[in-house]
Amino acid sequence: MVEAPQIGVSLPLDLRGTAFQRRVWLALREIPPGKTVSYEELARRIGSGKRGKAVASACASNPLAVAIPCHRVTRSDGSAFRALPASHVGQSAPVEYAHHALSREDRTQAR
Repeated sequence: MVEAPQIGVSLPLDLRGTAFQRRVWLALREIPPGKTVSYEELARRIGSGKRGKAVASACASNPLAVAIPCHRVTRSDGSAFRALPASHVGQSAPVEYAHHALSREDRTQAR
């Protein structure tokens, strides 16, 4: 799924979290590979107005970062959030991870 992110869109997932977290995680799967939205924009998309911080918290709780692309959500200034999802423990710094993942998606989409 890292090399072909479009594959993850069709996988059935057993998401376990609050109703709000599940709404955020499902909305994350709708963001096209190589594209980003802000936490505030994602909050609006799921009908939660100005709950950008809550969206950031749900992203940080993402249990399936390979299938649910939290790296596609940024702060309103375009910078990556520094919280690292539990599934990323032991990996490089979160900002580096987000940049690397988006760069990889851009290259994959260009093929």
